[in-house]
Amino acid sequence: MDFDKEINIKVVVGSLEQQQADVFVAPMIQTNMTSTLIGSSLLNKAGRQLQNNFNSAKRNHTLKPGEVLEVDGTQALGCSKVLFIECVPKENNHKSEKALRSGLGRVFELCEQNSCGSVALPVTGPGKVLSIPVKDAVNILTQEICEFLSGPSGLLHTICITIMANYAHSEEMFQTVCGNLSAKMVDNTGEALFHSLTTDLDEIIMPVDGTELHLVFGDITNETTDAIVNTTDFKDFQTAGVCKDILTKAGSQIQAQLTGAQVARGQIFTTPPGGFPCKTIMHVCGLRDPGVIETLAKEIVVQSEQGCYRSVAIPAICAGQGGLDPNVVARSILEGVKDGVQGANLQHLKSIRILLLKINVFLAFKATAKQIFGGTQLTAPAPLVSTSVITRGRSASTRSSRSRSLTSPVTLDFTSLVASLPDTESRAAFLVIGHTNNEVSDACRELQQAYKDQCSTHIFYHDEIKHLTEDEMKQLLSKVNSLHLQIEQSSSDRWVVKGLKDGVNELVRLIQDALRRQVRDKDQSILFNQVTWCILGSRGIWQKIPIDMNYKLEKKDVEDGIVDAQGVKWTVNLRKMEVIACHSGEVTALKRLENLSDFSLPIYWDNMSQGDSLQVIDLDQSSTEYQTLKADFKKTVTKTVLKIQRIQNMNLRRLYEGRKKELESKNGSVGAAEKILYHGTSEESCSSIMQSNFNRNFAGQNATYFGHGTYFAVNASYSAQNKYAVPAADGTQLMFVARVLTGYHTQGQADMKTPPVRVAPDLYDSVVDNLQNPSMFVVFHDCQAYPDYLITFK
Repeated sequence: MDFDKEINIKVVVGSLEQQQADVFVAPMIQTNMTSTLIGSSLLNKAGRQLQNNFNSAKRNHTLKPGEVLEVDGTQALGCSKVLFIECVPKENNHKSEKALRSGLGRVFELCEQNSCGSVALPVTGPGKVLSIPVKDAVNILTQEICEFLSGPSGLLHTICITIMANYAHSEEMFQTVCGNLSAKMVDNTGEALFHSLTTDLDEIIMPVDGTELHLVFGDITNETTDAIVNTTDFKDFQTAGVCKDILTKAGSQIQAQLTGAQVARGQIFTTPPGGFPCKTIMHVCGLRDPGVIETLAKEIVVQSEQGCYRSVAIPAICAGQGGLDPNVVARSILEGVKDGVQGANLQHLKSIRILLLKINVFLAFKATAKQIFGGTQLTAPAPLVSTSVITRGRSASTRSSRSRSLTSPVTLDFTSLVASLPDTESRAAFLVIGHTNNEVSDACRELQQAYKDQCSTHIFYHDEIKHLTEDEMKQLLSKVNSLHLQIEQSSSDRWVVKGLKDGVNELVRLIQDALRRQVRDKDQSILFNQVTWCILGSRGIWQKIPIDMNYKLEKKDVEDGIVDAQGVKWTVNLRKMEVIACHSGEVTALKRLENLSDFSLPIYWDNMSQGDSLQVIDLDQSSTEYQTLKADFKKTVTKTVLKIQRIQNMNLRRLYEGRKKELESKNGSVGAAEKILYHGTSEESCSSIMQSNFNRNFAGQNATYFGHGTYFAVNASYSAQNKYAVPAADGTQLMFVARVLTGYHTQGQADMKTPPVRVAPDLYDSVVDNLQNPSMFVVFHDCQAYPDYLITFK
């Protein structure tokens, strides 16, 4: 297959309606949106508007199995389209799979036709309605993705595959999806030709006082660390779980040592590894007691250091058969590890790997680790396979490994790489014949001089190559080999290259180009954090310019044009702040945003200087931004929109974004659950809200039926009522379109001054008027909402 798109594939743990994408994909039976849980969940979030859109789309349509119904999205969902695949129920499984495959193929066709940038879709089939086996359902999905990738290039750049955390087959589903994608997107030469594959369950590495803490979604029986921790009650060795798996691999002799062992509370029982590929096994019993688990975690660290073990693997003690809440187990183990590592000046133990077999347990550890260790997380997803990434007009590479820090340079053993080169030394023999010895000697000297004139020697040092990328290092050694150069190490940090002058010079140019690239990349990265150049996309949405093009624009080096993130080339007119597509002639706008050191301006804002804390921008009525807001307002309100203004308050937005990150960290897969909601106001309160935000101290002015907080409506019609959007003397009314972080929500009560407890010590993040179909959300935290726009209507 010829994979020629820059496609980013994300495997996300969570429900479809929580995602952000241009297109959502959902199955249905007999053209009934709520015939599946996915459709019902979409409807629950989007409300009546989605049902109205669905009814309009299906009018006069009779769908056959495998056909797709295009339904307009809603602002609540945050997508432009929802594509419903007409599926066949489980009574006829063969037709069910055929219809699903056909529908998925059609979905990708429609994404291309509608110039969509991103699509989110679940693994469809394993549920009760269709009952397609997990592997078959995943195979259908991944095969259709690969089939799509083999076609011509388009604008789709992100495919988001959603997997719910608590389904019976969630783990199998996740592993199968990732396995299929990593296998099917590699060609016969071993090169992976998709841009990136990331997941919510990629390994996390956090440095803790010189030791690395790894959170790994995986099976502990696959580990090869020096020490392995087994969790057991020292009685039951047959029930399926970590203990049985480890002892099965270790052997019966190790199990015999555990039988009847007398182990004190909070103590570790150590045995040889038996058949397990490690140096020792530490057996522990958590007693379903968080305090004991924390003590054991610390003791594991201590004994690993005392035993001179460089690495240890630990399971989620008591989170499986023990039945403890994963969040409790996570806090106990991580606090114990922290207590054992910090200040201990460990000399031997360098890697602590916590192995988590269940998705919900991994997410609990991930969230808790962020709370305990703060901002020390350094790593991002490792590729599932060794990849050489193909991008439009650019290339990059990644190494196959468990995980790697984003900020750390690639570490390569240059000495061993040089040693792996074939011996390029060769000799040329000349037979010189002359009338006299002097003539022969003179000829030999001239030959030697001629040879020396064509040869060269160059010395380069470790500092010159230590930051080379893996591709650049391989290219360097390839040049050494192809140009028949000799390279040898003259000291620990110095290498000597010999050979023909042109070849040596070419190698020197390669190293110098790489060094210039390193300086340029660093400059580009620094600048990108300071200044963001944006281009107005085809759907009227601002998009960031790639980092290298961002640098060119800022330096006004644009004579040869720029290339956007989709690979489209544009000529640039900086005076008019616009670009023209080289192929189509399309004209669109550019803008430049100057970021603050602690705050990056939202991409849809106009630029602001540091002295401007608040700007109110009148939207152009012809802009997509204005038209979208107006259309959503008019879905439930018949009054006339007079003006829409964007509120750019840097101080309020900074606080809001901080609260958003806090909720995303605290809530795991639910995240901050940001919603676009409405809030009617009066002329006298309007200015205060724009300056100081919504104030829950004013709760009660318009009733407190569901708590003493700030109220936001799902539909504009509710907020448009005169008692909320109080008419001014000229009859005009005001309504804010607000970004609201709803997180976990529950039923509200009139006497609530804060949300109720969800899982101690955490509270719910918001309350609603109706759990089944909320029309109103109430928040009790002043930073949990942001007044994004102000609509003036009459």
